[in-house]
Amino acid sequence: MPCHRGYLTQLEHGTRNASPTFAARLDATLGAGGLLGGLAAQQNDTRSARSLPPGNRLIIVDPAAAEPGRPLTAADADTLRATIGHLVALDNAYGADDIANLAVRAYRNTDAALANDRYDPRAERDLQAIAGELAEVSGWLLYDADRQDDARRLARPSVQRYRP
Repeated sequence: MPCHRGYLTQLEHGTRNASPTFAARLDATLGAGGLLGGLAAQQNDTRSARSLPPGNRLIIVDPAAAEPGRPLTAADADTLRATIGHLVALDNAYGADDIANLAVRAYRNTDAALANDRYDPRAERDLQAIAGELAEVSGWLLYDADRQDDARRLARPSVQRYRP
């Protein structure tokens, strides 16, 4: 059963709860009769909203959606940076299964804006850094959601474009 060493370390130290998918696969592998899956579900159900970032802001995956074709600005970079924080907090609280696609959409929208020169040149460096971080978070969430092939497909081009 493939698993990232860092993920296991987080589970061991209690800084992260197992995703329901991971717990079910581990349960089946170890023949625990549903015990691990039940514990993971119980842990995830008892997590409270206090682990989420403050405020009632939504996860914004395309800041220019209301105005198609509008160039991304420094304010959009700040919005995307906050979105990354929200995605990580949601992953820590509930697992990656349901949020990986949001991260991928945010990355692809940002990447497309950069590729098509739809951004304020003054925000270019911030947007490139954010696109790289969104690619990293997306890859991690896909891997955590047991979608390793999708994570590899996303990682190859993004590493070439956004590595420091």
